[in-house]
Amino acid sequence: DALVGEALIRPSSQNCDALALHWVVRKGRIKVIEVLEEEKDTSASIGNVLKIKNEPYGSIDEILGRYIAPMNGLIEEISSHRKFNDKLEDEIDTELRALKKRVPKGIFYFFCWHEEHPGYASLRYILQNTPRSHPIGINCEGFQWGKKIYGNVEKVLAEFKTNPHGSAGGRGGSRSGGGRPAPPPSRHGGGGVPSHHSPPPPKPASQWGPRPPTGSGSGGGSGTSGWKQPTNSGWQSGTTATSTAVPTPSKWKTPQPPPPATAPPGRPNPRPSPPPRPPPGPSPPRGAPPPPTFPFGQPPPPMAKPPPPPAPIPPGAPPPFPYGQPPPPPGMPPQQGWRS
Repeated sequence: DALVGEALIRPSSQNCDALALHWVVRKGRIKVIEVLEEEKDTSASIGNVLKIKNEPYGSIDEILGRYIAPMNGLIEEISSHRKFNDKLEDEIDTELRALKKRVPKGIFYFFCWHEEHPGYASLRYILQNTPRSHPIGINCEGFQWGKKIYGNVEKVLAEFKTNPHGSAGGRGGSRSGGGRPAPPPSRHGGGGVPSHHSPPPPKPASQWGPRPPTGSGSGGGSGTSGWKQPTNSGWQSGTTATSTAVPTPSKWKTPQPPPPATAPPGRPNPRPSPPPRPPPGPSPPRGAPPPPTFPFGQPPPPMAKPPPPPAPIPPGAPPPFPYGQPPPPPGMPPQQGWRS
């Protein structure tokens, strides 16, 4: 059995131009790291340039010295810290709940190993009633929390006490109700800020005023009478519009036409409506001959001129004869019945 901190390099079973670095993180847990080979002399030789996460190395010994050795030192540092508890995550959460129940105002936290991802530690804490956790990555540069890298454990705890929910630019704490925190953000332990969708902006107010709620019409509580006439329709000029209510037609009353519309103050009056047309004349009786028509383009015949008025009676002249009687012939004495 390999000891904790040892590393073994073998050819990769997935890529012919890569090596597989097996690193014993702790007892029973091995992390496999891919090492890419470049500038190979032959297909059976090891590449002259070896890369881990785009970091070049000249040989296997350089990988063991610059990459594996610093991580072994970080493993030793966190496992010997006063807040490290070498227990399962569920057991840590149970202990946190018991401490919180005993001291409700206290904030308790522990380090332990991440069970699902080798090479990661888990910072577990409780603020109110539910335990939460942060994955802490371990690489050759230090402890990685979110997108920041810290040189030692004390710097991680200082940042945690400043912002328990997550470091700047990192991930927030995940709930641990079932004892299983969320997996690390990426293969290299990086993370991103979760996107929060902002609510849509409120709609601009209408220039005609707010819309009344449903059922606010004048038809009582039925809510089927439609819109209610507002007293202030909210013109853009800021003046109060005068609204004229139209009477509702009744079953026993003759409906009256609505009054003419008037423009609000500050606006010209609308164009006046044309005068009403006169009613049509009486139609000719049934069976009457049609009026005479004249050919197109010819004027109608001239009408007969009326007779001239009678001449005035001079003074001393005999009176006019009775209606319907002819005048007496000249030289005949007046007969009975004639006026003398």
